[in-house]
Amino acid sequence: LESDAPETVRRRLGNREILGLTLGLEAPSDLHPLAARDRLRQAWVDFLEELVADQPAVVLMEDLHWGEEALLDLLEAGLQDVGGPLLLLGTARPELVRSRPTWGGRGRDSETLWLESLSSSDAARMLDELIPAELPASIREIVIQRAEGNPFFVEELVRTLIDRGVLERQNGGWTAHELTDELVVPDTVRAVLAARIDLLEPAEKSALQAAAVIGRTFWSGPVYELLEGVEPDLRLLEERDFIRHRAGSSMVGEREFAIKHALTREVAYESLPTAKRARLH
Repeated sequence: LESDAPETVRRRLGNREILGLTLGLEAPSDLHPLAARDRLRQAWVDFLEELVADQPAVVLMEDLHWGEEALLDLLEAGLQDVGGPLLLLGTARPELVRSRPTWGGRGRDSETLWLESLSSSDAARMLDELIPAELPASIREIVIQRAEGNPFFVEELVRTLIDRGVLERQNGGWTAHELTDELVVPDTVRAVLAARIDLLEPAEKSALQAAAVIGRTFWSGPVYELLEGVEPDLRLLEERDFIRHRAGSSMVGEREFAIKHALTREVAYESLPTAKRARLH
């Protein structure tokens, strides 16, 4: 658990103590950094080999474009050195292939699946599933055109229209109002997120910003500590679909949440003034 003391982590790792480097523990003081790197890599290979000795294993790594070189080297070593039924499934933006050209699916045992933009008809289908109501043509057109096939953008545009009162839930269904000239719909997903965050009440906006400082995964207690007396309603952030409550928690006695999307966290983090961001860190 995140709340476990370093001594507890080392005890539970047993003879795999070197894997504690992955969890933020320090290497033994008498171990050269290069030796620690090599031992860590071999320990992961040994661990994966034991897993696949019993049954096939899948290792999922998200957002690999943010991975540091040491992590990417480790994954590459795992694929090369582990003998057994191991599937490494990684999600990444296209720039990963520029930094690791051999990861572009040209290898004997690798394949790349490119996620293309939604077609206009598929974006329209997604919109119909999100809001099962007869929407005015002007609303359908602006959502489909602005989103440009980005499904996350479709979701956030719909959420913006809900936040602005253009779409309202009534009697178990949805009611749509015509767009007014005063309503400006942002034309980038970052601008949509920034506009939605600005619509939050000050306490909830501060809570989302504090959560962004903690990370994509965060806990209620640390958020309240950072806010120093401000009492936000985290349920409102859930209702607005900024965050999601997790069933379990990796910290004892704390409710665990996740910011819905990595981009939501980025925009909330960047909305903090530099001085306040540094103080929260």
